[in-house]
Amino acid sequence: MGEANLRFARGDKETAVAVCLEIIRQMPTAAEPFLTLASIYEDMGEEEKALQMSLVAAHLTSTDCYQWISLAENSERLGQIKQAITCYSKAIHLDIQNLDIHRKRAVLLEAAGDKKTAIKGYMKLLYSLKPDQGDYIIYLAKFVAEMCHKENDIAKASEALDVAINKSPQLVNLEFANLQLELLLQLKKFSKALNLMVQFCDLTIESVVEGTELVITSATIPDTAEIDIIAKLIAVLIHLNAKHLVPELLQPILNLGPSETGDLYLDIVDAYTENGHHEEAEPLLQALGSCEDYDLPGVWLKYADNQRYLKKYEEACRAYLKVLEHAPQHVEARLTLASLLVELGRPDEAISALTVTDDGEYLDVELLWKRCQLLKEDPKRAQELIMVAQILFSRHSAQIRNRYELNAVSILQRYDRKRQAIKALRKSRHEPETDDLPAFSSDKNPPIKEEWELFKLVCHLCLEHKMYPSFEKLAFTAQLSTVLHVYKSEIDMLSTLAALYNKDSYNGYNIVRTLVAKNPDN
Repeated sequence: MGEANLRFARGDKETAVAVCLEIIRQMPTAAEPFLTLASIYEDMGEEEKALQMSLVAAHLTSTDCYQWISLAENSERLGQIKQAITCYSKAIHLDIQNLDIHRKRAVLLEAAGDKKTAIKGYMKLLYSLKPDQGDYIIYLAKFVAEMCHKENDIAKASEALDVAINKSPQLVNLEFANLQLELLLQLKKFSKALNLMVQFCDLTIESVVEGTELVITSATIPDTAEIDIIAKLIAVLIHLNAKHLVPELLQPILNLGPSETGDLYLDIVDAYTENGHHEEAEPLLQALGSCEDYDLPGVWLKYADNQRYLKKYEEACRAYLKVLEHAPQHVEARLTLASLLVELGRPDEAISALTVTDDGEYLDVELLWKRCQLLKEDPKRAQELIMVAQILFSRHSAQIRNRYELNAVSILQRYDRKRQAIKALRKSRHEPETDDLPAFSSDKNPPIKEEWELFKLVCHLCLEHKMYPSFEKLAFTAQLSTVLHVYKSEIDMLSTLAALYNKDSYNGYNIVRTLVAKNPDN
């Protein structure tokens, strides 16, 4: 090594490298030649080679945290992020309580899309801290909880705050306790939330044991308690079957009114309704509905659902209509309103409820399907059913625009080739290839068999009402359907019948010719 360093000092880098490589051959676990090679390569401007030699040397001997930090920074500078993360991990192993290293590693892990590993590292640090590092523990716990919350890992966020509460309870203030209460309510850990309020919010609880259950008989909290803490206590008591204690605790919130504490009203309403206490939730929802600041679709929907559970159907219908005034595209509200109106014996209003009157960005398939089902029950509205059904079918069928397209459909047999022919024809005529139709949106498409039954019914209604052109367009459009093509033979028969009624010998002959070729013995 003395020879190698001397050669390097005199500028004979080539010989110095050769000597180092010979040493490595004879003593591969020695760190010194790698360190010298790193210096030589750095002097030659070969940064990546220098870094690699330094890394090998560090792996062989280094117990120096700052050397690993330096290697991590160099790796990051050269864009070698994974290697930088590894170096920071080595540094953390040597100095686990160094928050700065944890942060730098977490930033890189986040950039690499691995936030879970970053959180895991922070939790390891949090658990390793000693109780006398209280301020540090509180700070880190909040930092980790916020990070976990952004990742929607509520349980891990609560765990981080728990570590701080257990290690440094003397430093837990009301704000910190409130954060944990929020998380515990989301996790539905109501008994734990109650104990936390006893510990940090001056809550006094009295209880008795009845059988195997603990029954809360009283709950007292100072008048100076913050209003949102009181609201959380009310929610916890409702969930712990102590709603008889709520009226007295609720009064300060009611005194402020919904304009100031509307969000707390909603939290309490949710606690009531989740436990089936719809009568208790009703006055709170009525108060919110009369407040201009909470004249919102979400609030009206809660009120409507609550009235439905109370079997107050007329009031529920009125509330669902208020939802639709604010949010015309709210599918569930329309479907529920329609069901209630049918139950009340008002099918015409139910059909109207399923009709979106304003210009939305899309049509909901579920609404159209439900509307068709209701229209089927009223023979006087057959033409409306035909129109709505055609819109429903259009989501999976290209629309025939003219006689040329009708002729192209009748000549070919396979539905995919028919669609290709329509596309080619439109292209040759310099027409838009796609139909000018609304977009459809729904996760609930009707079963194919049921949609086919509706299709046959609509064809029958076209015949019954002598709407022969509509019948032919409907039947031949079905030839292009990506859904109904499984009923090709039946569609061919309907197309033949439609051509016959429309005296369309050309297209009728094309379809019949196909049928005869397929069924020569029939």
